[in-house]
Amino acid sequence: SNFNAGKILLYLEGLAGLRYSIPDKKLTVRPALPKAWDRMEVRLPIAGQWTRIRYARNDVQIDGCPLEHQILDP
Repeated sequence: SNFNAGKILLYLEGLAGLRYSIPDKKLTVRPALPKAWDRMEVRLPIAGQWTRIRYARNDVQIDGCPLEHQILDP
């Protein structure tokens, strides 16, 4: 596979609406769920801990995140 970290970050930022910084200890979520989808879930290892972000049509839930997080309006 020709996947690398740069491409994965583009997917996370674009499709999942995520931006995070370990040095700043911040996770920002701007939901970008495609209109044809009912839900989506992303799991990421952040700072040695698995973080789960679940998107539903009108809801975002973040579990296990060691960073300060905020959810922005789409």
